[in-house]
Amino acid sequence: MIMAKHIALDSRVQNLEYAKAFSFLTDQEKNYAYYLTKASWSGVRVLLHQICYEAAPLFVIFQAYFQDKDFSALEEAALKAGVSQAVWKNFIAYVGGFYGNISNYHNFGNSKFVPELTAEEFKTILYSHPFLNKPHYALKETLDELYPQVEKEVFEYGSPYT
Repeated sequence: MIMAKHIALDSRVQNLEYAKAFSFLTDQEKNYAYYLTKASWSGVRVLLHQICYEAAPLFVIFQAYFQDKDFSALEEAALKAGVSQAVWKNFIAYVGGFYGNISNYHNFGNSKFVPELTAEEFKTILYSHPFLNKPHYALKETLDELYPQVEKEVFEYGSPYT
């Protein structure tokens, strides 16, 4: 089976509405769900280093970029910086695929997927963040330190281990 080198653009990214369903759980079930989620999310940091060396820096960059979770403000800033709506959609599909696989490799088949946009478009989006230069945001320092390491690996096809 041949794996796609890109993530499907029709992949949806959406907020989970869990408050109503969570309210039906018993206190014991709520605690179980909470701590299971907390443990799973903590385990992500270990997985990132086991899959490929660019996964951890990508994760840090995406966590910093999306920390406010205001997708419309991020999209508006990216469009204002000159990227097209199609490029923004490709970026979001890539990020969604990254989080869905906790890496830039498909979680089955050991095949790398790459963004369906250029390195320059990718960088333009990241550096277009509306709060890039605010003092309490570590995004600029994160990008300046990690992006050069990631850029040379993300846009190449194939596994670094083969």
